[in-house]
Amino acid sequence: MDYGQHLTFFKINGLLSEQKAMFSWVMEVVGAYRPITASTAPNAFCTKLGAIDLPYMEQESSYARFDGPMEMVLTVEMIELHNDLNNKSLTERTANAIAAGLTRGLNIKRIKAGERVVAGLRGDEEILQGNDGPQKHLRFDWEYLGKAESGEFPAIQINVGTVPDRLEEKTQIWNGILDSFRSTQKSAR
Repeated sequence: MDYGQHLTFFKINGLLSEQKAMFSWVMEVVGAYRPITASTAPNAFCTKLGAIDLPYMEQESSYARFDGPMEMVLTVEMIELHNDLNNKSLTERTANAIAAGLTRGLNIKRIKAGERVVAGLRGDEEILQGNDGPQKHLRFDWEYLGKAESGEFPAIQINVGTVPDRLEEKTQIWNGILDSFRSTQKSAR
């Protein structure tokens, strides 16, 4: 791709049968490449010297899991949204599940529920303690619902599952985890 003083090479490797499809995809990307200007779309994919302005076609997601101290398991999941699938908050969904009897056989105690800002994003936080017979659980959750058609604002779920001992220490660890997240944007919205 030649755009003024800059040249980009795309090398296509792989099966010959797939190269035609790959070439047409590369040509679509090439056709959407523009120099960065004041009129560059806000959701364009920006490189150092230009921007690729294509609609989001694939749903991207990422998931990470960490086993930590005191039997704490941290998971972080981010999912790009194409539709506003769910506009109910984490605390509303939990309350509805309890009211509808979906938690039958579970003894759930809500320790904390409310809004919390993490990395500049206003989301819902919930700390639940419960048991389903002999098994006892403690769960810390934070959720940001995201914005549809925005790669910059995916739905985010951060949670820790653990056994319900040492609540004060685990709550301090949870607070430290949430407080450690930072936005990659110059100004979080």
